[in-house]
Amino acid sequence: MRTQQNISSPRTVFYVATSADDLWVAELEKHLRILKHQQLITNWSGSKITPGMKKLGSLEHALNQASVILLLISPDFLASDVCNVVMRQALKLSLNDTGTVVPILLRPVVLENVPFAHLQYLPRNGRFITSWTNRDEAFVEIIEALMALFDQTSPPKLQTTLSTSSGRFIDIRDEVNRERMLKRMHAIWIEDVLDGQWLHNAVLMNPDFHEHPGAIDDPWQSVMQEKMRPERPLPPGTRITDVYDKADGALLILGEPGAGKTTLLLELTRELIKTAQRSELHPLPVFFNFASWEKKRLALGEWLVEELQSKYNVPLSIASQWVNTQQVLPLLDGLDMLSADTLPACVEVINAYRQAHNTAPIVISSRSAEYFAQPARLTLHYAVIVQPLTEQQIDLYLSSTGKLEALRAALTQDEALRTLATTPLVLSILAQTDHLLIPRNLENTDIETLRHTIFTTYVESMLRRREENVLYPPFQTRHWLAWLARQMNKHNQVIFNPGRIQPDWLTEKWGSVIYYICNALLGALLSGLALGLVGNIVGGRSTGIVTGLVGAFIGGIGFAFAARRIRLVETVQGSSVKRQTGSLLFVLVLWLLVLLTNQPGGLSGALTTLVIMLSLLPLLIGELLKELPGALLDDLTVVPPNYGLQQSARNGIRVGLIAGTSLGLLIVLFQLFGLQTADFTSYWLLVIVLGLLTGLIFGGLATLQLKGLYWLLWRGGLGPKNYVEFLDYAAKRLLLSKIGSAYMFRYPLLQEYFTALLPEQDQVR
Repeated sequence: MRTQQNISSPRTVFYVATSADDLWVAELEKHLRILKHQQLITNWSGSKITPGMKKLGSLEHALNQASVILLLISPDFLASDVCNVVMRQALKLSLNDTGTVVPILLRPVVLENVPFAHLQYLPRNGRFITSWTNRDEAFVEIIEALMALFDQTSPPKLQTTLSTSSGRFIDIRDEVNRERMLKRMHAIWIEDVLDGQWLHNAVLMNPDFHEHPGAIDDPWQSVMQEKMRPERPLPPGTRITDVYDKADGALLILGEPGAGKTTLLLELTRELIKTAQRSELHPLPVFFNFASWEKKRLALGEWLVEELQSKYNVPLSIASQWVNTQQVLPLLDGLDMLSADTLPACVEVINAYRQAHNTAPIVISSRSAEYFAQPARLTLHYAVIVQPLTEQQIDLYLSSTGKLEALRAALTQDEALRTLATTPLVLSILAQTDHLLIPRNLENTDIETLRHTIFTTYVESMLRRREENVLYPPFQTRHWLAWLARQMNKHNQVIFNPGRIQPDWLTEKWGSVIYYICNALLGALLSGLALGLVGNIVGGRSTGIVTGLVGAFIGGIGFAFAARRIRLVETVQGSSVKRQTGSLLFVLVLWLLVLLTNQPGGLSGALTTLVIMLSLLPLLIGELLKELPGALLDDLTVVPPNYGLQQSARNGIRVGLIAGTSLGLLIVLFQLFGLQTADFTSYWLLVIVLGLLTGLIFGGLATLQLKGLYWLLWRGGLGPKNYVEFLDYAAKRLLLSKIGSAYMFRYPLLQEYFTALLPEQDQVR
């Protein structure tokens, strides 16, 4: 009777596990085979999630078709991004009565607050399988419970797509990418910067806000006659999240330098990340800085896509999809970093984006003076100005930090110092350096000179901190940071990525000359060898000499021109050895047919050989660089420094080896069919040179250029020998902040201080 019931009521079982649980998966599969033999289930399948897993298409299909979904719970399962997304989607199917979800407890893990806590675990006693003395008995209990489940319930109705409660289609790849991006944002900006660095010894208090209707161009203001309404204070205790809600997701934050605008923006980012983690319909909060917009002046949507690629290592297809479908909530800092001539144009670009995406939320921050100095106004819903600290807030902070009587006295006596202390940044620096600053004569000092003195004291204090490893002398650290700040300012950068430096950072003429000469010589050598060998194969030694000289001339000029911009090849999208091998075999079989129809010997044979060799290269490279549909973000939460440089080097070696090996295999085939007419050695030399050229073009050359660039900066006294080590050292000294694989000055005012410092420094040579 049971068999007949199950034949008419087919069930498909699908399990999800991690590759770390292979042993337990194998045991489960044995028992699932028994159920299938007994016709209790029509089919079963499973997916073992591996770290860095890229292909999710088959996983999505199986999950959609399954009537019973088994979640094999272990620490590795709950730690996996992909497993968590699959688990959530499976639970949605269960809520919609389109699938039955059964958690199976494999290895011990804390089960408090897990999303499947409301479901019945197997084994039923809640003991993890690894805690059973006889583990076969545990699996028998699991199978018996599944059989009882089949008897008690009718099979769930199958569906072909996953959807949210609102009916929107959800792709597992999209959910994995979304979860990884949220983790990346939290790790970089919240853990590393806001909690890990910026709030260290900072003023932990909520500032006061004033609403400023005249700062924005809201069409509703004209109707309600609010544009001319003066500033009005918001209630004390108003938080930035309250302001965001009041703005209905279209907010402008203004304030004086050091008022805490960036900190407020990051605090808002933290709360929006939490909201996005709770609801898949909430857009992804992503933190951007306006400084890099000035160089290309792109439409805002295009610029957001470019920034997602360059700053967060998001593949182009994913970045474009997110921006075009309004899945990104831009939190844009530093509008004032743009030049006075550029800022109005940027405001117009933002307004154009708002007109095209009028329901998309956006938050922008800027210094007040720079924003009001230009005529354009942002089309947003709400604007606030962060207010300076009051005397009561300053006293409260000083009381909470301990013995600062000398600073209290100085603030009472010096009006300029008291004015500067109304900004949280300066007040926190004063509290950290009062023992060095107060003994100095600060009376009758103007505000700008006083601010310079405060930052000088702060830098001295950070460089004098007692630590075992003092890697760089203070004067050298100051000089290199001053040069870095000047270059970042020149190239419109607030965030510095050591892997994105370009040749125009070489400020010494001799350094630029050496850089371009080296690139030209490398191009001339390899191009000359390649064309020289081709000429030798086709027409003999004299032809080889002529073509070699022509190739050297063309290659030298070409490499020199190409060296003007360093382009790291961080991703080679050929997904697997299987796909590359299949494409290679197809090309080889195709050209093998050509070989069989050619007569060996003579000029035509040599030309055929060369045509085959050279035409194979673009086919191989095109296959390698082709972006796969449904791309995934890598599962690195924080990309380490020089990650792009290392990836580019690996890709250059990889592509060069594949190209060289493929061409070498062709040479072997040509030899077997007697097609060569020249010295066998010439062909092999050509294979080596073409492999080198290919590897250089696809990552190797950029790696050499970047290494050479840093060597020239070091030889010119403009930077250390190990740049990443120096940047990490400056971050430990609280002069820089580490932002994933990049760095920024700890405070914008500190970058301005170092920028102005360079002319006062003696040149280090």
